[in-house]
Amino acid sequence: ATSTVTAATVGHLSGQQSSSIPGTRTEPGQFANGEHVTIWNRSEQRKIAGNAAPLGKNLIKYLKKHPDCEIYTGQDTKLNGNRTKSGGRG
Repeated sequence: ATSTVTAATVGHLSGQQSSSIPGTRTEPGQFANGEHVTIWNRSEQRKIAGNAAPLGKNLIKYLKKHPDCEIYTGQDTKLNGNRTKSGGRG
């Protein structure tokens, strides 16, 4: 049986909450297929961006495979008012 995955379903799967940042895209369907989508890893408290981030066309599959991740909406700015570094570890 084939199931249809909607943006709302993925938002639920990823724990995505609405952003308080105006103009922030929070739904998988809002990204172009070839666009890298910045991701927030909740368990590691870090941002995944640039070439390390999934493409829009792979976003739904990525969020299903990585349940600790969600679309980035400025989560690092909400942590003690400081931004965390993006990229490598340490």
